[in-house]
Amino acid sequence: LSSGKTRRPRQRLLRNLPRAVAAELTPRQREILALYVDRGMTMSQIAQQLRINKSTVSRSLRRTFQRLRRCLEYSL
Repeated sequence: LSSGKTRRPRQRLLRNLPRAVAAELTPRQREILALYVDRGMTMSQIAQQLRINKSTVSRSLRRTFQRLRRCLEYSL
């Protein structure tokens, strides 16, 4: 595969990611994802800040990534 062929799907994924986040995630999932990805917080830190159980954060992130993965698979 040439780099051009592998670059196009990646560009499409990156272009569709913000749309997928806005359309597919709940406000709580978006909040947890932003804290985890944008602010680099650990699951423990997120749980403490939001006053929820660490396992709830973990479960939410797992479901968030699954949902985004399913959504973005269709954009390829």
